[in-house]
Amino acid sequence: MVNESRIGALQFRDLTLAYRLLDISEIDYDANPPRRKAPGTNWHKRDTIYVTDTDSYSETGLAASEKSEVMDILRMNESANGIIASDLNNDGFPDLVVTHMGGYNSNLSSARNIKVEFMGKVLSVPAPNKLMKPPTAFEDGPTFIYINGGASQEKNSHWMKVRLLDEQGFNRFGIGAKVLVNGKIMRPKTLGGESFSGVMLDLHIGLGEEDLQEIKVYWPSGDMGAQIINLDRPLRNQLVCIDKVHGEVLCD
Repeated sequence: MVNESRIGALQFRDLTLAYRLLDISEIDYDANPPRRKAPGTNWHKRDTIYVTDTDSYSETGLAASEKSEVMDILRMNESANGIIASDLNNDGFPDLVVTHMGGYNSNLSSARNIKVEFMGKVLSVPAPNKLMKPPTAFEDGPTFIYINGGASQEKNSHWMKVRLLDEQGFNRFGIGAKVLVNGKIMRPKTLGGESFSGVMLDLHIGLGEEDLQEIKVYWPSGDMGAQIINLDRPLRNQLVCIDKVHGEVLCD
């Protein structure tokens, strides 16, 4: 969402489609409006689904209703879980690995209902109740890798990776610490997230046109003061390792 508000007028613009960010299999962005192939099962409108389609695709559980207002195309993506943010190619720009849950409820156009032989006839397995869809053949959850293209070459976009080390305690990587860079850029050290997601151990910090000159680490051990690291040379576009006892150390 881009904030285009002015004094007295609150306004946001959604650039999801403009930048092709919908995580939906088989989506065709060249169509206007964008569309995707219809699921191979549980869909009887036509061969394609558009972003304007509403109130026609069955839902499950308490969310099921006669007049759903959720756009169909937004329900066409397989369930994404286990998103990992990490700099995979070590170019200083975090990338994404997105895994999806597989199962017997695929929304792909190639999906087909599970069929069994019953009393000499081959029949599709019905839905267990009115709120659920008939099961489809099992679909393995796909894995997508999104490589960050980085900033434009016209900009001097410096970055640093900061690795915290505490070899004396049980919190070896300083999870929960706060890092203040150059007196103005604060980053908390976290690990993991919702829906089985995770991040790389190294803190990634964008510096703009600046270099790294000072680091303050507020360790989660309860110490009131910060560990202050004044670097004897400016650093940029590399990894620096900070040990709780020894300060700046060589990275393994």
